[in-house]
Amino acid sequence: MTDFHTPTSTPATPSVDHAAHSKLISERQMMAGVLVGLFLVVLGTAILFMGRNQVASSLTICVGFGIVLAMFGTQVSGRWAGWSATGAGATAVLLFLVLQQFSDAPVRNDFIKGSLEGDFSKVADIRIIDEHPMYVYRDRSTSTIRFLNLGRDLKSRQVRMQVDTIENDPGAEFFQLYANSDLFEERMLSHTSSGEEFMQLAFDYTNRVVLDGDVVLFEERESILGETAPETLFAREGLDLFGMSARAESGPANSGKSDLSSAEIATLIEDLKSEEIYRRRNARDLLVNVGPPAVNQLADAFASANTGSADDYRIRVGTTYILSEMLRSDETLRTDISAQLTEDEFPYFVEAAADEDKTIRYQAAEFLYLLEDPRSVSSSLDAVKDDRNASVENQVLILKESARAFDVEAKDEIISELSKSGRYNELQSPKLTLKNIFNW
Repeated sequence: MTDFHTPTSTPATPSVDHAAHSKLISERQMMAGVLVGLFLVVLGTAILFMGRNQVASSLTICVGFGIVLAMFGTQVSGRWAGWSATGAGATAVLLFLVLQQFSDAPVRNDFIKGSLEGDFSKVADIRIIDEHPMYVYRDRSTSTIRFLNLGRDLKSRQVRMQVDTIENDPGAEFFQLYANSDLFEERMLSHTSSGEEFMQLAFDYTNRVVLDGDVVLFEERESILGETAPETLFAREGLDLFGMSARAESGPANSGKSDLSSAEIATLIEDLKSEEIYRRRNARDLLVNVGPPAVNQLADAFASANTGSADDYRIRVGTTYILSEMLRSDETLRTDISAQLTEDEFPYFVEAAADEDKTIRYQAAEFLYLLEDPRSVSSSLDAVKDDRNASVENQVLILKESARAFDVEAKDEIISELSKSGRYNELQSPKLTLKNIFNW
């Protein structure tokens, strides 16, 4: 009788693997690994629900699953799109690639949002202007102003913040704050790249500055020096630009023009004196858009505004803003604008470049600097020689640009005359110092 023996069965591979796996790590280590894996799964899910980086979420979840599978010693394999993987780690990577393939690509916002927080009780209107005004919304319930910049970069070299107030004193009704575009753009992008929904800025009305943390982004300016590549005015280290302490020890887009009659322009100029804030602002914007045809009447109004009254202040601050904004928008207009001005009007604008009001001072200096009209030279030269002029830096820059087209002999005559003035004649080498300053 044949004796049948039941063949000895070979243990299943998973059991052998599991036994071998158990010898490699203890039960406590296995539990710790499982917990770490589950934590990563939960963390990746939380990242996904918070709307954060989707790639980081997918990767975290897949790595978590991979660790859990590895701790149990499970042998897994998978195929996708011609690729195959065996093992917990390889399968986790494959799962990550599958998730990325079928996940929607993150949408890149082509705008940057921000907010201003501070005391706006005296502020009637704020505009932030790059090449065009940004979108601004004022939330009066939270004392916050929100703004939106279309695009992730700035178009203008200088971003401005125009502030109209409810105050009636000259110098307090209207002022402008200026920001360096490179710094402003850098700070905006740093906020968005760190995952913040918008950048939060602090508006300090009293000191007229806007802060991003401890960094001053916007500030009131009285000199155009900061926007005119000052390094080109220094040819020797240790020279003071204005000769005050130097010793030569080492040697809104203006895309179109409005055709208005003289009477209509006169009405808009009259609106610059209005008690209504928005009427004044709209008049400024419309006159900028008129362009050179309005310059003659604006210059006449500016020259006549010399009584120190509130109306005259509004004319002066409005006119200097309009003229500087015309050239800021389109510097090719300088020839047409110069043609509308007479020589006897330049002393008024040169004097305004040293006005007590910072806004008028800056706007008048910027206008003459961009205009580059040789008729500014005589008055600017007198202003630079005047020891009492505290805003000599504006005059130096106006003189430098206005006389740029002069021949060498005329430039040497200017330097010779300045070298004899009380401001520079105490230098060891006044002519050399002045040549280095102007650097024509």
